[in-house]
Amino acid sequence: MEAKAGSFDEFMSDPRFRALVRKKRSVSLVLFGISMVLFFSIPVISSYFPDLFKMRVFGEVNAGLAYLIFQYIAGGFIAWRYAVMFGKVDKETAALVSEFIRKI
Repeated sequence: MEAKAGSFDEFMSDPRFRALVRKKRSVSLVLFGISMVLFFSIPVISSYFPDLFKMRVFGEVNAGLAYLIFQYIAGGFIAWRYAVMFGKVDKETAALVSEFIRKI
């Protein structure tokens, strides 16, 4: 079935739109993967290497507390990066949609 000019199918089959979808999926999967590794590393480390979290870093701060604080910082960075990357993709998508609407 061939897509009609100005149809939804034409827009969905546009190589630029498909590239944007791949880019968005890639960003999502990479950032999700990093988040999950950080999140699930806590039970893994505390189960298999409990002494690792008990090590003192400085003063009363141990490695477990330092790692948990690091997770907040990493989570903020991941959210920021997500917003930046999706902001770029959204601008590219808006430009593509505008071009498509002008053709109709």
